[in-house]
Amino acid sequence: MSKKNRIDVSIFGSCVTRDALEFEEDENQRLELKTYIARQSIISSIDKPIKCCEEDIKLNSPFQRRMVLWDLKKNAFELLSSDNSRYLIIDFIDERLGLCKLNGSVVTCSTEFKKSGVAELFGGSEPIFINFKDGEYLFENVSLKQYCKRFCEQLLKIYPEERIIIHRALGVTKYYDKSGEIKSFSTAEIKSCWEINRKLNYMYNELEKLMPDAHVIRPLNKFIGDENHKWGRSIVH
Repeated sequence: MSKKNRIDVSIFGSCVTRDALEFEEDENQRLELKTYIARQSIISSIDKPIKCCEEDIKLNSPFQRRMVLWDLKKNAFELLSSDNSRYLIIDFIDERLGLCKLNGSVVTCSTEFKKSGVAELFGGSEPIFINFKDGEYLFENVSLKQYCKRFCEQLLKIYPEERIIIHRALGVTKYYDKSGEIKSFSTAEIKSCWEINRKLNYMYNELEKLMPDAHVIRPLNKFIGDENHKWGRSIVH
């Protein structure tokens, strides 16, 4: 298929969605990835930008530098608005990452951010947390549903609902080891997986309410991880 006939898509999510584009059954590669925004929480995406140059981010990988920079600049919606992608795919796997305060704003406390040296430029960062109380997730005493609403409002300025795809990606409790046998993750990892999945389902449910005409991908119930995954053993690989 010629490039001009491909369908342009962008991703706000994680490698769980990004890697899926490499396994298209169609050898003609019908999907063309325009923008991939990862390592970013929705709370961070709608907060105040932080001035920083890519040269200040001490990471060797251009991709990792770019993800940290975009999270600091809070330019996700600007990028999606300008790339002319026809569809947007969302997953919330990277919501498992922590948050922190930096220079009066919220940033996603990814491994890349921690290694980047950016926090030291601003005198350090302070961890902040989302709390679960009475069936609600609260960030600074505001329901996470409000942040989902603000996130969706920005997206719907760019895409109609029917061109948004919600990929309800979740963590798993079992995996194939390197010999192909099915194993369970440790008790601590399973507990973490349940906690993460509860939060993710809460957020996915809210997105479906806010964008009822969006498409939804629901993973198979018996999905199992793989220790041979190229990114390593994890409840999300």
